[in-house]
Amino acid sequence: MFREISVEELPGNPFIGATVGHVLVSAGNIKEGGRFPYNATTASWGALGWLWDRFVATAYLRPQSATKKLVDGADRFAFSFFSPKYTEALALGGKEPGPPPKCFCSPFSFLMGQILAKCGWDTVRLTPYSVDGTVSFKQASLILICKKLYQAPLSADGFTTSDLSEQFYDADDFHTLYLGEILKVYVKNTS
Repeated sequence: MFREISVEELPGNPFIGATVGHVLVSAGNIKEGGRFPYNATTASWGALGWLWDRFVATAYLRPQSATKKLVDGADRFAFSFFSPKYTEALALGGKEPGPPPKCFCSPFSFLMGQILAKCGWDTVRLTPYSVDGTVSFKQASLILICKKLYQAPLSADGFTTSDLSEQFYDADDFHTLYLGEILKVYVKNTS
């Protein structure tokens, strides 16, 4: 009557993008100017669901993330999903936040209107795309525009098992949880 499957085998699996590393969380506005009007970071963790009678998505950003500072000051942020050809390059964007070469978002790239994702000897150019009061990228295959509904920092006191806190937060740099209502969903035209 029923057979067990893994989470990865769920039909229409919304988790696969985050588990293989080709999702970016971005915020800011490319029309406002300034030295760093927008930023993005790789989303390693997140969830999609239904809460408070709304479709929602969650993002988790570390305190040292430049993207976090922009999400804090904005009412909207975006999730940009990319095809597998971007996986290796985009995985670098979440490894170590900060100025180049640690982060794939460099000041020079912003001035040129592009973000450069360095992947070995190759460079992947991501072109910012202004959409519904925030920023995404023209190379994305799927974009979720979210309105920020709730944010709260994670803390050591909230863990019911200490191994997770020790494994992921040895520097006590706990993520902030952002819960966003999914306002719009865009898919890339294939024609």
